[in-house]
Parts: sequence; C-alpha cells; structure tokens
Amino acid sequence: MKQSLTLLLLISTLLIFKLETCYGDCEVYGLVLRKGEAKTVPGKCSQVVCVGNRYDEYEIENCPNAYSPKDCTFVPVDLTKTYPKCCPHWKCADTR
Repeated sequence: MKQSLTLLLLISTLLIFKLETCYGDCEVYGLVLRKGEAKTVPGKCSQVVCVGNRYDEYEIENCPNAYSPKDCTFVPVDLTKTYPKCCPHWKCADTR
C-alpha cells in the first residue's frame, strides 16, 4: 500500500511538472515559443508570435506589399536576414 501511494504521488508530481512546462507554449513550424515571444520562421521571410496560452494561439507576421516608387530599384527577399530586415523593398537614389 505504501509503495502504491508513493508511486501515485511520484506520477502526480511528474504530470504537474509536465503541465507547468508546457502551459503557455505555442508550437508552429517546428518552433516552440513562450507567450509573447516572436521568432523568424526558418526558410521564410515572416515571423511567428505566440499570443495565447495554448499551443495553437499564434499569429504570423508577413512582409508588407512593396509598391514601386519612381526611379527606384527593387531589392528581393534576403533569407540570410531575420524578419523584417529580410523583406523585399525598394532602394531609391538620393534626389538631393
């Protein structure tokens, strides 16, 4: 009886510890994030942000549309940089 009670107490403690370490984490694209944490998505120019207390409560932030200003050169996505520095943009000559 004493061994059964000890085993039950040990299992209960492990389950509580497991729940405490998982609660509040988001899991997406193979990334695990805490609530409020943001990470660049590997292989993409976007960012995932954990916004809730469940594994599936997250938001994905993508690059804004880049419209062509006059006399500018298009700079494509650069996956060697983190979001938002990896976003495509326009490089314009100084007109001064």
